[in-house]
Amino acid sequence: MGVKLKETDVTFRCNVVTLTEDEPYENKTILDHSAGDITTEESTQLILDIRKELESEFIKYYPGVSYRHLILWENGPYDFDLTPPHDVLGQKITAYLPKGPHGDFLLGMMKKSYELLKNHPINLERMKKGLNPANSIWIWGEGKKPKLDSFKEKFGVEGSVISAVDLINGIGILAGLKPIKVEGATGTLHTNFEGKGKAAIKALLDGDDFVYIHLEAPDECGHQGDLAGKIKSMELIDQKVAGPIKKALEDAVEDFRMLIVPDHRTPIALRTHTSDPVPYVLYDSTVKTHHPENRFTEKSGEASGIFFDAGYKLAVHFINKKA
Repeated sequence: MGVKLKETDVTFRCNVVTLTEDEPYENKTILDHSAGDITTEESTQLILDIRKELESEFIKYYPGVSYRHLILWENGPYDFDLTPPHDVLGQKITAYLPKGPHGDFLLGMMKKSYELLKNHPINLERMKKGLNPANSIWIWGEGKKPKLDSFKEKFGVEGSVISAVDLINGIGILAGLKPIKVEGATGTLHTNFEGKGKAAIKALLDGDDFVYIHLEAPDECGHQGDLAGKIKSMELIDQKVAGPIKKALEDAVEDFRMLIVPDHRTPIALRTHTSDPVPYVLYDSTVKTHHPENRFTEKSGEASGIFFDAGYKLAVHFINKKA
């Protein structure tokens, strides 16, 4: 996001979420971690209005994309027990509220945000349209300024990162990748899939060795319990991102490798992340063998007998070895 951090600053992820309305705050249930995939325009205004009331000399609010925002605590403490909102969908929040010596301070901001947002004109308008209101912030994901190895020094390639999610862009920047902004990129089913594919093609044909494209839609649909949307999102990735990139590089007579992999499972039935192994596809344009029985499914992945116990090992395999 371009926010400069000191070594002593502590940052937090700040979702705008949908909570039930009738109970005391501590007894509410979280209905939606993304407030119905709220638009960036709407949620930015909500965060700016919260900023007017809750920002202080040492607490700063920064609006991001869609429901994802940032809180910075200058010279802040770092002893918290915080829970991701997507891990407790449909549950009472009582046991998952901020804990630790300063947890009550964060909870106080969350409770104040509810009072500020529950009758906000944007939310009243959303409810008229049958959309989930963004009636509270949810604070989680505390962190400090990390230090990452240079991607170029580690793997010998230079490249870019394409994502609607500031967290992913930040990791890329810290690793020395160039962030590419794509108009209409939201991280949801309604993101600009075609624009992301075209941006990757341009970067590769203009000289990038490597492009990392982050596509959040299948995960978001998993959190929403939206089976049809999850299937549609994967079809769109195939049609508007992976397929066009493959064709463009073939047309340019370039040898290339493509890795397609989820970072975790988000089962429709659970609506949250699990730690089960995920399948992947590694395509090498120079390898002409074809195995039609190998499909991009969990079952096929398990049957292959190929297993990486850490994500970085798959990255090493992708960049440094043959398929």
